[in-house]
Amino acid sequence: MTTHDHSGNWTLLFCIMFFIVLAFFAGIVGPYLLHLELQHNLRSIETLSPLLVQDTGLTIMYSAPLGGVAFFIMALIGSHRLITGNSSLNNIRDKFVKIVAFLIMLGLVGIWLGRHVANNYWGNVFQKAEYTRCTNSLFITSRWFSVVWVQDPVLCRDKDVHRMMMSSQFRVEDINNYLRESE
Repeated sequence: MTTHDHSGNWTLLFCIMFFIVLAFFAGIVGPYLLHLELQHNLRSIETLSPLLVQDTGLTIMYSAPLGGVAFFIMALIGSHRLITGNSSLNNIRDKFVKIVAFLIMLGLVGIWLGRHVANNYWGNVFQKAEYTRCTNSLFITSRWFSVVWVQDPVLCRDKDVHRMMMSSQFRVEDINNYLRESE
């Protein structure tokens, strides 16, 4: 009687689930968060908010669906191996690996290029809406991937704005309401 070691199957199953979760976040959740951020930016401009905080880190999500497709293909390859118990698709698997590698490289280029293009685009949109970029955004927000845009450049150095931005009690909407009320 022979016994089979199925510990490799559990590892493979874990990897498949991991790639499915990554595919879901990269292909669906990431672009959805980007969409919410873009809608928020447009609403803030339309309502003439005195202060905007642009999350420049989210712009990497423009190429996230490419990563989602790559992770999904990797999950398919692993699923085939788990179901059949072998890797009989060597020729097709090699082609899939090349496709995945290409998608990953394209995604990395897209992250870098898309981030620069998107941030420049939104910078132009904010400037056309007569907002000024605060050069001390990191000091104001203490967040690396944030840019603060204001209608009045004096707000870039306003101590109350800085105190509220550093506090976890205030959201940007609260600060804008405070600024509208104090006009």
